[in-house]
Amino acid sequence: MKNKILKNYLITCGAAAVIMIAVTAVDAGNIGLAGNGLRVASDACFVSGMLIMILAVLALVANEGGFHPFGYLRKRLQYTFTGNKDCLMSYTDYVLSQKRKGKLNLTHMFVVGGGLVIASLLFALPSVI
Repeated sequence: MKNKILKNYLITCGAAAVIMIAVTAVDAGNIGLAGNGLRVASDACFVSGMLIMILAVLALVANEGGFHPFGYLRKRLQYTFTGNKDCLMSYTDYVLSQKRKGKLNLTHMFVVGGGLVIASLLFALPSVI
């Protein structure tokens, strides 16, 4: 269990690092790094933190069943076009089958995303003062 939690945090931090590198490359190309290092770091942390937080909110909505109608529609279309009897079920059966799968733990996404947004505010603080 502990290894899975650590793995989730490392994967989220790795994704954030990739986003930060991409934003830094674009931002540094536009405004340059000379004298703007903290601004570039602030932008990179803010963009990556907000993207991770948005993905976490979407995953939370999916966990709570907000996208069940779309999944059921896909199953019905699959049955319509393929005739596969495994896809033929009522909406209630579909929702119950999805609930049996369990929910994802999204704490790591909110912690990493929130930490990056806070870090971006701290990087931006010297330019305000």
